[in-house]
Amino acid sequence: MENHSFTAINQHLLELLPELLPSLQGVRFHYLKIAQHAAVYHFMGSSQKLIAHRFNKSFFWQHHIYSLKAFRAKNHLRPTLNELVLIDSGRSTPLADGQAVSVYFQHIKEQVSSPLSHLIALNGNNEIAHDLDLKSQLVLMQKSLHPEEVGLLKDINSVLKQLKKQPQVSADFWEYLASAFHRFFEEFHLYFQLFKDQKIKKVVATNHYHQEGLIAACRMNNIQFFELQHGLMSKCDIYYAYPEQVLPSIDLREAFFADTLFLYGEFWKGILRQGGEQKNTQLEVAGDYVYKQLQSQDEQPELVKKNVIFIGAQKNMHLEYVAYLKQLLPLVEEKHPDWMVQVKLHPLEKK
Repeated sequence: MENHSFTAINQHLLELLPELLPSLQGVRFHYLKIAQHAAVYHFMGSSQKLIAHRFNKSFFWQHHIYSLKAFRAKNHLRPTLNELVLIDSGRSTPLADGQAVSVYFQHIKEQVSSPLSHLIALNGNNEIAHDLDLKSQLVLMQKSLHPEEVGLLKDINSVLKQLKKQPQVSADFWEYLASAFHRFFEEFHLYFQLFKDQKIKKVVATNHYHQEGLIAACRMNNIQFFELQHGLMSKCDIYYAYPEQVLPSIDLREAFFADTLFLYGEFWKGILRQGGEQKNTQLEVAGDYVYKQLQSQDEQPELVKKNVIFIGAQKNMHLEYVAYLKQLLPLVEEKHPDWMVQVKLHPLEKK
């Protein structure tokens, strides 16, 4: 797997995606972000993202494999969910007594008086108190397809067929596209089966990207999807501040963006307004909702200005950051010995 800067990835997407936009328009959805995932993985040589998809097989087989799975699957009692559903990655912080609480949703849970369902995401950490871990619902992926799901599967097949004809789509790239669509549909199937005929009105999560299956299930069940800002955003980001060439006339609700994105402050709103997100997604300033251990005024330490170069690192780019620091540190030591360099790792950094 090769490492590339966000600038290089964005340039690649800017050269590739505008030409593919017409082929990515389906009957109900626009699959820009699914193709974007595939394009990034292909560009970076992320071969682990290639999976055994079913799109080289007949539609009859793709459809009825779920009926066969359902026949073999054990009976499963689907949980009942409340009108408000929180999808939590499970990132936690300890209270004074050591109990772990949700960084993103603890304050929200304390403020909401109506019943809610607190779910741990498929790849989330379940150490905090919650109502349901989505990993316990994987059996729902074995259910037979609802007619609406069959329609979506047909749509995906049609889009992939159109993409295969495009000169920009090599046989290798198409495999990444098919893998991304397979993952999308599998996750959609889980959420659709979980949400169908429930009383859910609103779903809240901490990001819109890599949540396309969830958002598709919300759209098809008339559920609003709300996104919480969960970290830094910049004009170089891959999934925010989209250039106009990539989002020229797409209804962002069809393209799996949030109905409303809640932001920490006006600064972040200004960044996103430089991209295409403001066209259909409502941007609202909510303030800093992240749960922290609050200190009384007497306990606040006196703040003294320090000479610090702070680096907030993005995940899985350790080689670039190490190379940069090897250049930066000798310069700081020679020219500014009274300064120090601090690096904050991303919470999901693996190295």
